[in-house]
Amino acid sequence: EEREAERFRSVGIDLRTNVRWDEVGYIILVILGVFALFYYFSWWFGDSSLRSPFYILWFVIAIVFSIFQVLCVWVIDLATFRRKRGYRRPVNDLTVDVFVTASGEAYDLIERSLAAACNMRGSHRTWLLDDGHDPRLKELADQVGAGYLIREGRKDAKAGNINAALDRTEGDLVVIFDIDHVADPQFLERTLPLFADRGVGFVQVMLTYENEKESRIAHAAVQTTLDFYNPISIGSDRLGSATLIGSNALIR
Repeated sequence: EEREAERFRSVGIDLRTNVRWDEVGYIILVILGVFALFYYFSWWFGDSSLRSPFYILWFVIAIVFSIFQVLCVWVIDLATFRRKRGYRRPVNDLTVDVFVTASGEAYDLIERSLAAACNMRGSHRTWLLDDGHDPRLKELADQVGAGYLIREGRKDAKAGNINAALDRTEGDLVVIFDIDHVADPQFLERTLPLFADRGVGFVQVMLTYENEKESRIAHAAVQTTLDFYNPISIGSDRLGSATLIGSNALIR
């Protein structure tokens, strides 16, 4: 088992369970947070601050926000530690179609994304789904070894583009990338083993960004993404409510 675990760690998959003290520490923080909320609300009652209808309105809003935002997020975070984990076996019997959607974006952007998808390690077939009907992109697809698909019209935008391609491809798994995403070479190596579990219908991979240092807004967006794709997504998965974003995703 240790040899198997080491082999998976070599491609970035950690098979160890969560450290118990991490969970205990987080539970302590949640308990302290609950006490802080009670202390906050007690101030309103103790100081007779609820005599004004205006204050009463904002008090109700604060309670609703605390229950449905703060407390629910804490519950999801706690579920992160209870997520079932197990050994992930290599998957060699599933065929993979990779869809890169395009609709009139800059040529250089499409070229970089399509080439990266083709260069991922592991057996797969990459398709450029061109809703812009650009003849240059047909030549690009031929050059990098990708398939090229177009359709009549542009009904339902990206979703319609993907649905049209599904009718013309036969992969057991479909991988979807937006045109501004550049796939890592080990993307399939690190995700396909999860499909050894026949109960897995889709895998959503965290989005990462190259422009984090361009501005404070970009930096804040990255931090929000890290929060959503780690404790929020992992905890939601444990509670049976995982979210499929629509890019950087694999679907059975």
